[in-house]
Amino acid sequence: MRVQVRLLLAAALAVVALLIPVATSAATTSAASLTSPYGCSWLAYSDPNVFNFAFPDQNATYWATVLPNIPTAGLTITGSYPDARYFSFIAYDPLLRPVGGLHDSQITPSTGVNPYVYGRSGTGTYTIHILPEDAPAKPAANTIYTGQMYGGEPNPGGIVLYRLYVPTDSISPTGGVDLPQISYSLDGLTETLPPCTTVAGLPEIDLNSIFTDSNYPSVLDPIALGATATPTWAKSFGYSSVFASVSPSLEPLAPGGGAYLSNPDNNYIGAAIDHKYGNLVVFRARMPRFPDTTAGEPPWQPGQQVRYWSICENEKFTTRYVGCIADYQAVLRKGIATFVISDPDARPANAYPADGINWLPWGDYPDGLIIYRQMLAASSFKQAVARITQGEALAPTMGAYLPQIGYCSKAEFEKAGANGCLGSFAPKHRRR
Repeated sequence: MRVQVRLLLAAALAVVALLIPVATSAATTSAASLTSPYGCSWLAYSDPNVFNFAFPDQNATYWATVLPNIPTAGLTITGSYPDARYFSFIAYDPLLRPVGGLHDSQITPSTGVNPYVYGRSGTGTYTIHILPEDAPAKPAANTIYTGQMYGGEPNPGGIVLYRLYVPTDSISPTGGVDLPQISYSLDGLTETLPPCTTVAGLPEIDLNSIFTDSNYPSVLDPIALGATATPTWAKSFGYSSVFASVSPSLEPLAPGGGAYLSNPDNNYIGAAIDHKYGNLVVFRARMPRFPDTTAGEPPWQPGQQVRYWSICENEKFTTRYVGCIADYQAVLRKGIATFVISDPDARPANAYPADGINWLPWGDYPDGLIIYRQMLAASSFKQAVARITQGEALAPTMGAYLPQIGYCSKAEFEKAGANGCLGSFAPKHRRR
């Protein structure tokens, strides 16, 4: 079964890879031919069982379309502002590195208001343009320029991701509005792509439940790759940092920097874990304030330190998430969140929300990668991950917001909780 799952995951990567040849194909001469061979707008979307790769967030939905390699051709996206925590459009080069983007509050409305701008409420519509050319000295409003790849070379095309985090109505992943409409223009001709009614995918197997409900086989000997006896947090600065060191399979995909389908509005720290050192991981930290849009607060809620934060447990080889806990889902005690990661059989009896504990499944893997995201940190949030520069230690900046982390046993945790595993919560660096 384990081999079959790996093959299915590899097939999922291949399905998405099929988008790239369209973006990098030879130039054509009519707008009508731009739709070939797919003929519709958003060609792929995220799914925990199929398109779950590149370290996604479980509380976000992602849609993808191609960015054609056609000189002077433009891509226009029109839509209504969704009712959600956050949305954005990010363009990526063929090596899946970000080359430009816009997030919600940066998009000027065509009609109505932008409810993501401080002090605004209501609804509105927008139009953005994605142009395959270099950005001018004074970029136009609502325009993404994709003329250069991440490293500055001419960009032969790529993909565009539409992200939407935490829709207010969890039943509507699009935030209560239709998906944005996509049009291509060339030589004065414009064609609007119809919605995609089907998306090429894999057999409908509930893969994620297989991982979250499974225990790591004790007959296998874990091999630590990138993990240490005491888990260590590191900030991601692209392929040269934590994600490349713990996921070598990703490095050849985008040599020279960049971050694999990353969101430039997020900053990440990660910690590699491995069953070789223990079967239960405990960590805790003071967590930043956020706008709880699920409770009716606006995305620009005064006093917020970040727009969004989450903790995810991921598998390093396939880069899929096993499970995530978002800010609004987490249990906090006096501003402190405590997390436990283990197999279901190793879950302590006192590791439940009623005990003030946030539990995540490890997944049936020998290793794992914990990712802590912070999105759009406020300038007043001095302990934000965004403030850490490459080569700088995390603790002096993050203080109490840097999670204390360590391995533990089920018996130890059941006896004394997080204090029995980590000691009392007393960060060395005071909050600034």
